[in-house]
Amino acid sequence: MRFYFEYLDLLAIILRFFLIMELKMMNIENLDLIMERYKTDKYVFHDLMRDQIREILLVATLYDSFILEREGELSEQIYGEYYQLKLSSAPKITQASTPQSALEKMKEKHFDMVVLMVGIDLNTPLKLSKEIKKIDSSIPVAMLLNNNANLALFYEKKPDLSAIDRVFVWNGDSKIFLAMIKHFEDLKNVENDTKKGLVRVILLIEDNIKYYSRYLPVLYAEIMKLTQRLITDENLEEMYKVLRMRARPKVILATTYEEAQLIFDKYEENLLCLITDIRFSKNGKVYPDAGFQFASFARSRNKKLPIVFQSSEPENEKKAIEMKGLFLNKNSENLMLSLRQFIRSDLGFGRFHFKNERSEVIASAGNMIELKELVKTVPDHVLMYHASRDDFSTWFMARGEIAFAKILKSIDIEHFSSTNQMRDFILQIFKEVEHNKTKGRAIKFDDKMIGDTSSIMRFANGSLGGKGRGLLFINNLIEIFKFSRYIPEIEIKLPLTGIVGTDEFDKFMERHGFRSTAYKNKDYNKIKKDFVSASLSQKLKKRFKKFVEKFKKPLAVRSSGLFEDMLLQPFAGIYETYLIPNNHPDVEVRLKQLCTAVKLVYASIFSEKSRGYFDAVSHKIEEEKMAVIIQEVVGNNYDNV
Repeated sequence: MRFYFEYLDLLAIILRFFLIMELKMMNIENLDLIMERYKTDKYVFHDLMRDQIREILLVATLYDSFILEREGELSEQIYGEYYQLKLSSAPKITQASTPQSALEKMKEKHFDMVVLMVGIDLNTPLKLSKEIKKIDSSIPVAMLLNNNANLALFYEKKPDLSAIDRVFVWNGDSKIFLAMIKHFEDLKNVENDTKKGLVRVILLIEDNIKYYSRYLPVLYAEIMKLTQRLITDENLEEMYKVLRMRARPKVILATTYEEAQLIFDKYEENLLCLITDIRFSKNGKVYPDAGFQFASFARSRNKKLPIVFQSSEPENEKKAIEMKGLFLNKNSENLMLSLRQFIRSDLGFGRFHFKNERSEVIASAGNMIELKELVKTVPDHVLMYHASRDDFSTWFMARGEIAFAKILKSIDIEHFSSTNQMRDFILQIFKEVEHNKTKGRAIKFDDKMIGDTSSIMRFANGSLGGKGRGLLFINNLIEIFKFSRYIPEIEIKLPLTGIVGTDEFDKFMERHGFRSTAYKNKDYNKIKKDFVSASLSQKLKKRFKKFVEKFKKPLAVRSSGLFEDMLLQPFAGIYETYLIPNNHPDVEVRLKQLCTAVKLVYASIFSEKSRGYFDAVSHKIEEEKMAVIIQEVVGNNYDNV
């Protein structure tokens, strides 16, 4: 049996050689260019949020610094916000108490942002801002007023803000610092991110410092929490989840009609929603209905754009409702709560609620899988209602599936000859989304994906080992290249494959004390008996049971040590491989066979042949860790055996 699998490994090398030669003969483009063209979303996300604020200079008087110390370290508050939202790379805060000290620090090192805290003295920070811009005009400078009481004085003096990029007001909530940081980061990154990652944009029109200083912290905190929650629910690698946070919607603030129109014209295809005040400046003059005018303009270009009108004048509510927008009263005690509810329900971040003609919820879905199942069964008129409102497109947009969302958004329900045809089209989009997420990757085990050979199931975390890495690489190439395009009528696929990462091996060795016994014990038969009698983790056994309940074909349980498939000193053929029939009518018997095979592969590290090879190549056996490959044995039944 061992010869059989060594022969297979040799055959795989030969086939790989001929495949490479065949590709060269086929006049295919440079492989690097093909890989670049078909690169996964993960690499796109690496190109997002390239300009981040990492160093902040905070200029505050001794009194303001003292207040910050009394209320808790500012750095700790910001780190706290980043930690709660699971954001990485929180910025470093450097404080200066005088203009002279601030300018000296700017000469010593580079800062990505400057925050000038303002109390009663307004002139000194304004003068300092001009000096800062002389040193580096590209550094964003934010002015932070201490509280709303200072805001009235600020408006009364009408200061020259030519060297100030944005004014905020702080009322003790540390989220304002997060909002300032993200505001300037979004301005720096929005153009790149909308082009490369099709990132969505929320346009906020508000000229009142008090209100946008309230809105921005809520918008950023809520969007990040909801994006994090969506990503957590998905079957994605941990690193991929972190990168997906970069694709969150950008929030761009405009304070005049002209600013808003420029932003709209530039990012029209990426707009997620419009949140607008009603009274603000247009052509240098304040119009009491400027928000309604802009909303009419926006709807003339995008009929289905979600719009929130917010005003301190209740009489504007009737017009807002007539324009099919949500109205928020600025004087309401529930202003922020209403804004949060809008983000969750109307922007696709919350549950998807299927409603009937009376707006009654008849079913709801919390994730893609649940939504797909409901799309199959909801009544025709309900499906048509949500499709006509672009609700499915919004749902995909919130989850970062922007390319597919744009496909849905571009299709009119009139393009379909029947509701069933539209239903099939939407379901096909779901299928493509699922395939696009997982193809060529090692994904966390999900029993719903048993049978999908486009990805490798990961039964446990940790390294995939030598063979595992090679299989993952080959599978990635297969899914990216689609060889059938070059060799018609030939389809190459990896057999159904699952991998138990090395974390399970570490836990198995530590839980049963084998680190202190197996390495010293030279009796291989005794080691095998001890390993077989020990138990794997309950989590892994539960996953194995779900797997054998659904999959009943023969399996090869193969080793994938860290040292296998090394270029100069490969360990191929050193460890054991076991074939199991996986056809017993009792699920528990099949489960036991699978668990036993995995444990015997673990034990094969300590065989006489393995120990001898470790000595020959001058490696330490303690450095080896074992992953296990569970792979379908491809073939047909013979004589019903």
